[in-house]
Amino acid sequence: MMRSMFAGVSGLRNHQTMMDVIATNISNVNTFGYKGQRATFADALYQNLSGASAPTATAGGTNGRQVGLGMTLNSIDTLVTQGNSQSTGLVTDMMIQGDGYFRVAVAGSTFGGAGGNDRTAGGEVYTRAGNFNFDAAGHLVTTDGLYVLGTLAATGNEGRLQVNPATTASITIDAAGVVTAVDTAGVATAIGTIGLAKFSNAAGLERMGGNMWRASNNSGHRRPAAPLPRRRTAGGAALEGRRRSADTPGGSTDRPASESEGPDVITLHKLNGDEVVLNADLIISVEASPDTIISMVDRRTVLVTEEVGAVVGAVIAYRRSLMAGAHLSVADRRGG
Repeated sequence: MMRSMFAGVSGLRNHQTMMDVIATNISNVNTFGYKGQRATFADALYQNLSGASAPTATAGGTNGRQVGLGMTLNSIDTLVTQGNSQSTGLVTDMMIQGDGYFRVAVAGSTFGGAGGNDRTAGGEVYTRAGNFNFDAAGHLVTTDGLYVLGTLAATGNEGRLQVNPATTASITIDAAGVVTAVDTAGVATAIGTIGLAKFSNAAGLERMGGNMWRASNNSGHRRPAAPLPRRRTAGGAALEGRRRSADTPGGSTDRPASESEGPDVITLHKLNGDEVVLNADLIISVEASPDTIISMVDRRTVLVTEEVGAVVGAVIAYRRSLMAGAHLSVADRRGG
């Protein structure tokens, strides 16, 4: 009697843990860069009442008799999948499409060298939430005031990225993460490149809260993650939300990014190679270079040969689809 009660209690206790995981996923449905979790179970020990016997010349074999002692929590997995894109139009909002994490200096880090921005001491943490901004001194920081790390154009060293607030008229961040400041005279100066980190086992990173992660004994060492076509920052355009999923008792139904139901964001590639995401600036960009290529996040490429007005119409339709919570669908016209 007591054995059956203990087995039942183990199920209740561990299913409570699963419900806690699901509740956390639901509560973070609008958290930028959040990665969902799932709880899995395994059966526990068994008590052997009798062993199995082999068949003989006069009698057949018999199976063993075992009584289970309940179940146990097997794992709580982090689902490192690509989140949905959320277009914002803000130059300092960035997302990573593919592998990698933004690098952030921990509080108390020190900086020096030429310009005072080379990192001289201090550790780093990592985040997928790219809702950054510039502080009063011109440093690129997180919402908690932590410095975003990158490679400085002036020294080639790792450090914090800084623009001169007194002379900077505008700032651009391209798809490779290069931060460029344009002064009041129209002269563009590269400040540096936002650093990305990659881990051999990203699911092994330890959560710190505040959208931050740190390396663990099983995540592997940090290594650079170069901005590639499927692993890039989308500067001044979008943030990564959580991929919506149905949290069920069987676990999360998150799908890989390659199984996305259509594009979440459409990026315009001008003939000179620059890249902007669909927003209010798209009309000006298309008018300057009508023959464009639109690159979809599902790796389809569409050659646009229509009039500028047709492309602008796509922008309007895209904005309306955002309001309706739908995706913009563009037919693939390659070869046709």
